[in-house]
Amino acid sequence: MRINTIRNKISLTYILFAMAILFVTGLVIDFEMESFVKKNIESNLLAEIDLLTTYFRDTPEISRQQLKQRITDHFRKTQIRVTAIDSMGRVLIDSDIEFDKISSLENHLSRPEIQLASIYGSGKDIRLSKSTNHEYFYVAKKIDPINNVYLPGLRFVRASLSLQKMNVQMSDIRWNIFTAGVIVLLLVLVLSSTISAKITKPLKNIIGKVDEISKGNYNLKIDIQSSDGIRILSDSINKLTGRINADMKKLERLAQIRSQFLANVSHELRTPLFSMQAFLETLLHGAINDHEVRSKYLKKTLTHVDRLNFLLNDLIEISRIESGELKLSFRYFSISELFAQLEESFRTACAIKNTTLEIVSPGNTQIYGDKSKLFQALSNLIGNALKYNPGGTNIKVFIGKADLAVTVFVEDNGIGIEEEHLPRLFERFYRIDKERSRETGGTGLGLAIVKHIVEAHGSSIEVKSKPGVGTVFSFALKR
Repeated sequence: MRINTIRNKISLTYILFAMAILFVTGLVIDFEMESFVKKNIESNLLAEIDLLTTYFRDTPEISRQQLKQRITDHFRKTQIRVTAIDSMGRVLIDSDIEFDKISSLENHLSRPEIQLASIYGSGKDIRLSKSTNHEYFYVAKKIDPINNVYLPGLRFVRASLSLQKMNVQMSDIRWNIFTAGVIVLLLVLVLSSTISAKITKPLKNIIGKVDEISKGNYNLKIDIQSSDGIRILSDSINKLTGRINADMKKLERLAQIRSQFLANVSHELRTPLFSMQAFLETLLHGAINDHEVRSKYLKKTLTHVDRLNFLLNDLIEISRIESGELKLSFRYFSISELFAQLEESFRTACAIKNTTLEIVSPGNTQIYGDKSKLFQALSNLIGNALKYNPGGTNIKVFIGKADLAVTVFVEDNGIGIEEEHLPRLFERFYRIDKERSRETGGTGLGLAIVKHIVEAHGSSIEVKSKPGVGTVFSFALKR
C-alpha cells in the first residue's frame, strides 16, 4: 500500500510537471502566434493604404463609379475592405457598401482608428463591424489633401480585414496544440509509470527488510543491485544495523547509570520534599495565621526549593558528562584570562564571607583545554572552600610549571578534611557532614563534576588535607 502511494506520487509529479510546461508553452505559442499574425495583418493593411492613396492621387479623372468598381474588384481578390473618409468623418466610398447605402452610414470620425490617425497619423482597432456583423482588424491613415473631384475632402483612408478566417485558423492550430499536448501527457504517463516502478521495486525490498529490522532482526542485510541513491540508502541502513548491537551495550550502560541516578536522586529529594510537606501542612492547619511562624516556614520552604533547583542543575550536568553526551571544546588559551574571570566571579561572595581570595597571576602561560569547563571545575573547588570554611579563611589559587604540563592548585587554610573521607570525596552525593552540607546548599555533586571534567582533560585530581591546617586540590593540564 505504501509503495503504491509512492508510485502514484511519482507519476502524479511527472504528469503535473508536464501539464504545467505544456500549459505555459501553449500560452506562449498562442500569444506569440496571434501577435505575429496581427502585426503581419497591420503591415499588409498599411501597405494597402499607401497603394490606394497613390492610386487615388494619380487617377483624378476616374469617375466615382469606376473607382468604386475597381476597389470592389480589389476587395474580392484580397478580401481587404477599403473605406475613404473625409475630414468631417463622412464615408465617401466603401468597397463593401453600395452607393445608395453610403449616406445612411454613421459618421466615422469617432471611430477609434480614425481618432488615433487624426492625432498620430495612423491608428488601429479590432472590433465587430455594425454594417457587416463581422470582427475586423481596422487600420486607418491620415493623408495629405489630394486633387480628386470624385473624392472631395478626402482625409482618411482606412483598410480592414475580416478576422473570421484567422480565428478559424487559430482555432484549428489551438486544437492541434491541444491534441499534441494530450499525446505528450500520455507518453509522460507511460514513462512515469515505468520510472516509478523502477524506483519503487527496490524500495519495496528495503521496506520489507526494515520491517524485519524493526522487529529486532538486526543481523539482516539489504542487498540492492543499483548504482543510484537507493543503493546508498540500503548501504546506510546496513551500516546502521551494524552499529545497533554495539549501541545496545551502550544503552545498557546508560540504563544502569540512570538506575543508579534514580536511587541517589530519590534519596536526595526525600528530605527536602518531606520538610516542605511538613511546613506546608503546618501552615494549612492554622499556623499560616501566625505571622512569625508563617514567615519562618515560608523562608525554610524557599531554601529547600533553591536547594532542589541547584540539585537538578547539577544532576543534569553530571548526567550529560557520565553519559558521554557532553562534548568538550579543546583549544589553547591563556590561563591568566581564566584566573581573571574567577577573581571577578568570587569577589563579592568572598567579601561577604570575610574570606581572602588570592589568585597568583600565572603570566602569559598557555594551556590546552575547554576553558568554560575548567572555569566550572575551579569555581566548584573555590565555592566549596568558601562554603564549608569559616570566615577569615584564606583561599589561594596558583600554578606550578613543568616542561609539558601546568599544575593548578586550589589551597585553603580552613578546617581541613579527615583522612578517612579522602578516598570517597569525589563520589556522587558523598558528604563528610550531611546535615552541614545541606544547610550550606551543597548538592553532593560538585566534586564529582570536578572529577569528570578533569578526567576529560586526560588528567586526575588529587587532594591533600589535614584537619585544622587546610586542604589543597590539584590537577595537571597540558601546556
